[in-house]
Amino acid sequence: MSSTTKLEHPADLTFSEYNRWQQNALLFDNLRGQTFQIKANDKYVYDGINWLIPDYEGFAVISTVSNNPGNDNCFNQLYNLKEELKSLLKNESVYYWLPEDSYHQTIANTLSNKKYNININEPGLIQQFPEMIKSAFDSISVPASSVPVVIKMLGFNVFGSCIALLGVFENNYDYERIITFRQQFYSYPLLNNIGIKLTRPFIGHITFAYIGKELTVNLREDLAQILHNLNKNIESLNINFKITSTELRYFKNLSYFEMKPEYPSFNFITN
Repeated sequence: MSSTTKLEHPADLTFSEYNRWQQNALLFDNLRGQTFQIKANDKYVYDGINWLIPDYEGFAVISTVSNNPGNDNCFNQLYNLKEELKSLLKNESVYYWLPEDSYHQTIANTLSNKKYNININEPGLIQQFPEMIKSAFDSISVPASSVPVVIKMLGFNVFGSCIALLGVFENNYDYERIITFRQQFYSYPLLNNIGIKLTRPFIGHITFAYIGKELTVNLREDLAQILHNLNKNIESLNINFKITSTELRYFKNLSYFEMKPEYPSFNFITN
């Protein structure tokens, strides 16, 4: 198994493989290697004066930090980390920082951008889609528990075009609740019929920022070193993201995830 953040197959990992993967991703050599692979994104583009945010529509099943109870301390810790990282990186024309209310864990991807238009928008399924997701939620059964799923945030890495804080699970039971949900969600025939399927493994992370333009070699070196230095203390902060439920949300771009009364939710607390 490679020790970068990119996995070559879509299947979810076992509990031990998952935690080892996340821990290995934070080793300095791997972190530095990742900084030399990231590219500028097309979702947040700095034109020299303003940030341009083109539409990138879709639906996702997510759990936000702010909408799950018991995360007040976690929210404050994440905010402080963001402010510290912003002050260290400094270059505001390079990094687009997401609003704190957008901080979330994606539990299951559905359809976005072109796939959203082809499979949901153009066939006229926007109004029906929440009910389709609800029927999938109603069919899902996860291991019983009276407490939230907890993801412990471990450290920063970079992948694709973003800076993200990676998380691990301290017990297999919490991980199995997430993976069981995903297995049943992605095998639901009604969703398979409109193109929803497992395309990537679960990687616990909260995205903090996107790269708005190509980085120079010096900026890549600086980014790797700054993240590595911050990571030395993050585990000891005990930043625990508690997930009680997950819900369907619509997004016009990745800065804001809209929740409407008709959008269904799924509760991980089952007794």
